[in-house]
Amino acid sequence: MVMNTASSEPGIVVDGHTSQGAEQSSTLPGRAEGRIQSLHNDILVEIFEQVVNTMEGVTSRLDEGVFFSDPSPLSTHIPPSSISGTASIYNLALVCRTWYAILASQPSFWTTIVARTTPRTPTADASMDFPNITARLLRSRRLAIFVYLLRQEGPADATTSIEDERSTVRALLRSLGSDMDRVASLVVQTVHASSLPDGPGILSLCGHGSMKRIVLNAAVGSPDNGEAAINRFRIPTAMRSLNSHLSYFSVDGMSILALLDCGAEESVDVVYMALHRLSVLAITNLSLAGASRMESKLFTFLHALTYLVSLSFDNFKILHQTSDDTPPTALIGLYVHVLKIRNTHRGSLAYLLQRVPTARKVDLIRCSFEGSASVPSTIRQCEALTLDDTLPPGLARIPRTIPPSPGIILSPPTLRLIINGKVLLSILNLLATPHEYNLLLSVHYVTHFSIKNLRYYTPGFSEAKLEGLFELIGFMTRLQELTLDSFRVRSPFTYPPFRRSLLGIHVGRLILLNTDSASLKFILECVLDAKVLIVDGKIVETPSAFSAV
Repeated sequence: MVMNTASSEPGIVVDGHTSQGAEQSSTLPGRAEGRIQSLHNDILVEIFEQVVNTMEGVTSRLDEGVFFSDPSPLSTHIPPSSISGTASIYNLALVCRTWYAILASQPSFWTTIVARTTPRTPTADASMDFPNITARLLRSRRLAIFVYLLRQEGPADATTSIEDERSTVRALLRSLGSDMDRVASLVVQTVHASSLPDGPGILSLCGHGSMKRIVLNAAVGSPDNGEAAINRFRIPTAMRSLNSHLSYFSVDGMSILALLDCGAEESVDVVYMALHRLSVLAITNLSLAGASRMESKLFTFLHALTYLVSLSFDNFKILHQTSDDTPPTALIGLYVHVLKIRNTHRGSLAYLLQRVPTARKVDLIRCSFEGSASVPSTIRQCEALTLDDTLPPGLARIPRTIPPSPGIILSPPTLRLIINGKVLLSILNLLATPHEYNLLLSVHYVTHFSIKNLRYYTPGFSEAKLEGLFELIGFMTRLQELTLDSFRVRSPFTYPPFRRSLLGIHVGRLILLNTDSASLKFILECVLDAKVLIVDGKIVETPSAFSAV
């Protein structure tokens, strides 16, 4: 296609659009010959794609809440068009009618559909609450689409009517009509768990052949007696021949229990057929009674998922244990490659680790062990362990009267320790105490150490603590990578050079993010050697380039 290059006014003409900045620059002598007169439509499309991809690379708070930190290394579960990129499409389309026409003619720009599930924004009629749904369905033609039905940003409004929210979700799903067969990824966020699709609704979604990923998330999870709130159902005859290709499923606790409590045995078989291809399963806000009927159903179901690679629990609670604290044999020995647990504490954390003893990779995020707990066998036997804002077992709530115990030693070949500044300072309090031996042994196997938000104005920060930190790092004899994110020291730093040399550490890769120049200089004087230095994403060869930074 030949583009319009005619223009009586000076400036950069891009398919009929002239920028003001170009008009001004074109009046300068000697620059008229260098003006861009036109760009082909194909080149514009490539530029637009770069703009959208750049926006997608910036993870928004909304994106983080939707994706539940995908626990799987499988990149196929991440949709190619993110929520952040949709706004940039609209902004580009507003530049001029020609750009609008180019964008409207490219189906790949319209494969992401975003609507709100909170009733204060939509109306009862889904075709009226989000008029762009119909337009995007038409413009995306027959390409796979990615649908996000999201609650309003900000704190969840617990007073939102469940009925209104539920009817809104149903109306939005109905608005997709026959195009539901093109949906590859569906995310539904609500305030209340009861507003999410029920058991038959979930099975109906699984029945669409193109559906690969479903995320059902509620801000207010099921109550502690969630099992009592389950509405049992029987599966219609029409659903008993489902051929599902769903591989990623993130679901609220109440919804998964409702699915598993569907009544007759043949109905349970239908649920297994709908979910049997799952490779990633994430369960949020699940409250489960120990030694209960639903406990047995849940773990029997998990054992039946032969393709399962990654299993995640967020905000899991076990309400009570069996009398001897030992689970039935049928509930032990669940195998997955990746086990990810978040916002789960003490007895509930031990419960999950006991039931998945053979995971090769374990991630614990914002969790806490019992104060006197020994290291679970799941952690001892895994190949890689990540502790993100989670104290190692034996270091949590250590009373000053308990003598040191070697039982806290962590022994996986790879230990990734990710910790924020406030928690780190509390750990450093154990130095120069009877528990120092425990602390040093527990970090001996750390291979990747990441510190977030450690600043000189963090409560409890002192130069003595900083010296203790470098002493702690010095005991990480297997350390391969050290990451400091938002690390700040006072400027100018009061340590004299000869004292800084005593803090010297050895590491293979040093990564510095969001660090000011004074802190950067201090860190480089403390690191004796490093094969690679990365500063805010820029790789700097070492050691000769260290002095140039």
